[in-house]
Amino acid sequence: MTIHISIRLVKVLYPTRVTPNQISWAGLFAGILSAMLFYHDFILLGAVCFEVYYILDAVDGQLARARGVSSQGGAFLDEWGNFIVPPMVLFGLGARNEAIPPWVAFLAAFSVLSVSIIGILKDRFIQIPSPVIPSDPPVIPSSQSERGISLLKKIYSMFYRTCTMPVMMNLVTLVTILTLCGVTFPLFTILISYYALVGTAVWFTKGWHTIRTLS
Repeated sequence: MTIHISIRLVKVLYPTRVTPNQISWAGLFAGILSAMLFYHDFILLGAVCFEVYYILDAVDGQLARARGVSSQGGAFLDEWGNFIVPPMVLFGLGARNEAIPPWVAFLAAFSVLSVSIIGILKDRFIQIPSPVIPSDPPVIPSSQSERGISLLKKIYSMFYRTCTMPVMMNLVTLVTILTLCGVTFPLFTILISYYALVGTAVWFTKGWHTIRTLS
């Protein structure tokens, strides 16, 4: 649904003087504002601003490509927002939550930030070879140990995706909607605790595996 909204916004903005960088700054402001609103318990407004940030995060790049004005500065601004907004939102959600200690909120925010940083460092230090079309069909794991390793990789991949921006945003939005609908279960506490625990395991595993790959 987001892509349909962003495409329509690009069509509206294309003939105007609004620049992609201005859109990026507006999205960054909306993301930071969402964290502040979550911190002050305005969860509906916080979720709306978080959604606005995500939509504008797509609009700036689409508008730049449509006009042919892509730049390294614009790309940096876009990535900068992706680095700082998600951890700020998680910290805003958890810092005022009396059910969890402040260090848990910090750890959740730090984990999401670390996953992004390690991904950038991995791309910086590891040269990814060009894809090669295999001549033979892929080998299907036959032994019990190989199937077990394949299953662990799938589980890790699932956990890793939950720490990335699109899935995290969807989880925050879903928890907000359920909370506003009167669900009394401590969903925000579970969400922050999940990122503090699982996010830590993900960034540590990703960093450890990358170091082994480079050694």
